[in-house]
Amino acid sequence: MRWQHTAATGPAAATLALMLTLAPDARAQPDARAQPDAEPLTLAYEAPAGCPDATAFFGQVTARTTRVRAPSRGESARAVHVRVTKNSGGFLGHLHFEAGGQKSSPRAVEGATCHEVVEALGLVAALAVDPSASTAPVAPASPSSPSSEPAPAEPIPTPEPASVPTPAKSAESAESVESVESVERGPVPAPAGAAPAPRAPQRGTSGATRLGVGVALEGSSLAGFVPAWRIHGELVLWDGALLSPSFRAAVGRSFLVTREAAIGSADIDWTVGAVEGCPVRFALTSSGRLELRPCAAFTVGAIHAEPFGVVARRARSRAWLAAEALARLAIRPVQILSIELDAGLSVPFTRETFFFEPGIDVYQAPSAAIFGRLGVGVRFR
Repeated sequence: MRWQHTAATGPAAATLALMLTLAPDARAQPDARAQPDAEPLTLAYEAPAGCPDATAFFGQVTARTTRVRAPSRGESARAVHVRVTKNSGGFLGHLHFEAGGQKSSPRAVEGATCHEVVEALGLVAALAVDPSASTAPVAPASPSSPSSEPAPAEPIPTPEPASVPTPAKSAESAESVESVESVERGPVPAPAGAAPAPRAPQRGTSGATRLGVGVALEGSSLAGFVPAWRIHGELVLWDGALLSPSFRAAVGRSFLVTREAAIGSADIDWTVGAVEGCPVRFALTSSGRLELRPCAAFTVGAIHAEPFGVVARRARSRAWLAAEALARLAIRPVQILSIELDAGLSVPFTRETFFFEPGIDVYQAPSAAIFGRLGVGVRFR
C-alpha cells in the first residue's frame, strides 16, 4: 500500500518508511536558472524493496519543472506524501499533499512495475505544483541502493520542452539531500552533519494474518420475521490482497417467535453455530476502506418449540442444518474497525414441522429464507 525503502540490506529488510528532508548544500552555488517563485517541498516516501528510492522520485519531479526546490533550513514547506505497495496485479501508488494540517484529495496510480508507478506519481506531483510541467518521458528512476546514504540521481538529458531542467539542475537536486530520516512512528531528526544509519524494517498494514471478533444483529424470514443475535471469531489471511481468505466461527440465538394455530400457539426459537469462509476480497475504493466479500457458510444447531393453549403441552426440539450463501459489504473507518452489512439466502437441509394433534400445523420450515445482518468487527494486528 495499507512505507518502505531499502535502507537496510538482505532479505530481512523487506520495507522501510522514509521521510526525506531536502535542503540546499551550504557549499553549492545557487542555480542562476532557479525561478524565484519555486515552491519548497518536503517528501514522505514509502516503497517496497527494489523500488526507486526517495531521491529518484524527487528527481522525477525536478526533471519536469523548475518550480519545485528543496527548502532552506528552518523554512516551512508543503509536504508531499507518497506510498507504493505491491498487490496481486502489480503495484499501487498513492500521493497526497499536506500543509498546515490540511490534506489534499489522494491520487492513486496502478501499474505492472514499481518503476512505472513511481514515474507516474512523479508526473502527478509535478503537475500539481506546476500545471505547465513537462509531460515528456524522463530517464527511468533508479532502484534504491542498499547503502545507508541516498545515491546521486543520474544526469537527465534535456528534452525539447523549455520547462525541463538541464542535467546540471538534476545533479544539484540530488546533491541537495541533507539527511534521511526513518519514520516508523513519526520523523526522527538525524544529527546535523552525520550520515543516517540504517533503520529496522517497518511492518506493513497489508499482507498480514489477522485475528478478529465481532457481534451482529440478524433478521430472517424463517418464520415471518425472526430477529437474532450472533458473535463470531475470525481469521484473515493476507489482509488487504485480492486473494485474502477469511474464516469465521459463530454462535447465535434467535429471539422467541410466536406462531398461532386454530387450537393453540407455540413459541419457537433457534440456537445455532456456524462456520463460514470468504475466499476473496474486492476493494471498492482506492484506499481499500470499502470492500466486498462473497461468502458461504454451514449452520448446525437446534430449533425449539413450546406449545401454549392446548391440554397436552410438550416442548419439542429438532436438529437444524442449513447452508448459506451471502455477500458482505464492509467499511473500515479505521484500520482495526469494520462496520459490516450482510445479505444472503439460507437453505435448510430438512423442513421440520411442528403440529397439534390431530394434525394441525403450527409451523413448517421454509424451503429457503432470506436474511440480513448488521454487525461490527474488530481486527487485531
